[in-house]
Amino acid sequence: MLDRHLLNIAINALPGYGIFGSHPSLHQVYELPGPVTRIIIYFDSGSAREAQFPEVQIIGPGGKELALDGIVADVSLTSMHQKHKDQSIRELFVTAKPIFSGIEARPALTILLKPGVILSKVRLASRGKHFGRPGRDVCISAYHQGKLILSRRNYDPQNVRETFIDLCRRFDVKLPDEVTPSSQATVIEQLQDKVLATIEADTCDLEARMLLSLLPVFQNDVHQSDFILACSAQALLLLAGKRMVVKTGDLKPLSLIMSSPERLEAVVAKANELATRRMSRPVAITACKHTFQEPRLIRERERFIKALDDIFPALQRSGVTPMLCYGSLLGAVRNGEFMPHDDDIDILYFDGSHSREAMIGNRKKLSDALQAMGYVSDLSDKIINFHVRNENGPLDLFPCWQENGKLHVMLRYPQYHPVPREVILSPGYVSLYGRSYPAPALPEKFLQIRYGDGWRVSDPYYEWPWPLEGRSASQPAERPLQAEITNTDKILGIVRRYFR
Repeated sequence: MLDRHLLNIAINALPGYGIFGSHPSLHQVYELPGPVTRIIIYFDSGSAREAQFPEVQIIGPGGKELALDGIVADVSLTSMHQKHKDQSIRELFVTAKPIFSGIEARPALTILLKPGVILSKVRLASRGKHFGRPGRDVCISAYHQGKLILSRRNYDPQNVRETFIDLCRRFDVKLPDEVTPSSQATVIEQLQDKVLATIEADTCDLEARMLLSLLPVFQNDVHQSDFILACSAQALLLLAGKRMVVKTGDLKPLSLIMSSPERLEAVVAKANELATRRMSRPVAITACKHTFQEPRLIRERERFIKALDDIFPALQRSGVTPMLCYGSLLGAVRNGEFMPHDDDIDILYFDGSHSREAMIGNRKKLSDALQAMGYVSDLSDKIINFHVRNENGPLDLFPCWQENGKLHVMLRYPQYHPVPREVILSPGYVSLYGRSYPAPALPEKFLQIRYGDGWRVSDPYYEWPWPLEGRSASQPAERPLQAEITNTDKILGIVRRYFR
């Protein structure tokens, strides 16, 4: 068979080759043993464009990720994006912040390493952004004292060809002696049928990234065949692992396969079918904004109720005013239960801060106080809210501050907006599974400000991480809805505050 014909079959059989993502299983990994002095990451698309560079993780001997601040001497761009005008590119790089180029045909990021750095691998991740087809254009070069020791392109036709040949051998698919449109389609169909059969029989040993390579992840409006559904579901289960949990953002490489609520639900249904058969128990993974997982809030309700019973007194002893908020408040006000598609418990707290700076400083004090009570905290400088957990489960804490007579609250992650103080303070109470918990003074008004006028209607795809067809924009307004606070609202607030 002529090589060019084989390459053509390989390209059509592996339409998703070159995909990479934010999940560790979907990282692009380059073996790079030995000393390195310079690494260049660049996009080679042939057309001028603005580029967001992937996150770079440098792995040392023994497989340990090296702290970038300790090994990176300098970082530079061939063209500077306007947003980086007054920023240090090195500082952005070592703190894993997004880095953008200006508009050019071959934007490049050059990383100079300190003398004596020994590497084993370089990993490229997508920072939670789905690169899509441009991700194929990512290239990497590495040098030691001016000598080129590595040069790779994410999408290399020769690698596509070799990968396809290997798949045909593994699945016992014979390549045709003479290539025609019909024989090409037959080979691809045979390969897909055999992969599908192994998925159904639970004998498929393909990794998630290879499964995505077999899928049309870069194409719009693709028919969801049995093969596409099964491969997508198998990839989802592999990424979810034994704990059956995967971050929704890690599934962005499948966003065009799951491009509508119906298509998304079809993949989840297939994943549940496969998992139920394999685990000999009913499995009901649910798609949530943050994670795909079985609805643990409902499944482990008693444990999370105990976590709530523990955290409110702990927060009050720490000198802050806590209350249910966001999805947890939404479920309590709607029907007094957790929402099936919610995946965590949200708590808003006010510590008396009168500026953003004071609020940021007080987070550390609260985190330390809770840790002294036995909680584990993931407080970080990268995000304002933080999680704490004890033996009963994790809770998401959201600080706020008061300024000019209003409370500044996170309404669109991670943006804060002013909300009338009387909407939140002094707290009232709402019922959750027959138990009373602190809540904003006017919970319905708070939910209207946060989610809009349609907050009473359940919407599992509100603020979904990627666009879904057939849905109007569900994002909150740039500025919060300053709804009029009526006398009825005030009366309801008084009732909630004093009559539990």
